[in-house]
Amino acid sequence: LWDQALGESKVDRPLAQAALKTVPGKSAKVLVALADGRQTVRAAAAEWLGTIGDAAAVEPLKTAFRGEKQEAVK
Repeated sequence: LWDQALGESKVDRPLAQAALKTVPGKSAKVLVALADGRQTVRAAAAEWLGTIGDAAAVEPLKTAFRGEKQEAVK
């Protein structure tokens, strides 16, 4: 389910994220995905973190943004 929530399918991704909505500590797991080698996973993680709205994710997102080389992910 986590793979789908951060995967490339724009159809499956929101469904999987909705299924994981009540999982405690999901922000920490999504933060790890910001360092993934695949740009689609990094972009999905950043977008999902924005939706989650966890204030603890702000600084890691800023750091990831500064280090991101792909404009599409930024």
